[in-house]
Amino acid sequence: MKRLMTLSVLTLVLGFTPQSALAQPVTTIEQFKDVTDILSDVDLCGDLYDVTLIYNGVIQSTEFPDGRTEVHATIAGSLAAEPVAGAGPTYTGRYTEVFGFRLNQANGSFTGAIEIVAKGSDGSKLRLSSLIHINQTAAGGEIAFEKARCA
Repeated sequence: MKRLMTLSVLTLVLGFTPQSALAQPVTTIEQFKDVTDILSDVDLCGDLYDVTLIYNGVIQSTEFPDGRTEVHATIAGSLAAEPVAGAGPTYTGRYTEVFGFRLNQANGSFTGAIEIVAKGSDGSKLRLSSLIHINQTAAGGEIAFEKARCA
């Protein structure tokens, strides 16, 4: 009898619960390995370079029943940079990028960071850090900043 009563109460409660409250978030994960990208005319601390990146990464995205979306990514690998003008050192080193964004029906935000550490063919060192953040409000306002540092 208790079991029947429990099942009846459970059925009653579930019958009055909105279906969206019962739905679960859907998460997908994409992994990639040994991807090569070639970028032209990249500004590395004031000088233009053609950059070759070879990297691995993972992107995780989650879609919630209420319409929200979250995406997070981490990418890391090696880089080789050749000066566009032919003058200046060639750089080899490491590249890391992380980013994420969140969206709902009214607002959105994005944050991304890049870190490059490389050694020049002339013995010099290159360290580039960049951070960008953007918020979009329901009223259409935007708050954004970008900070970059070269050493």
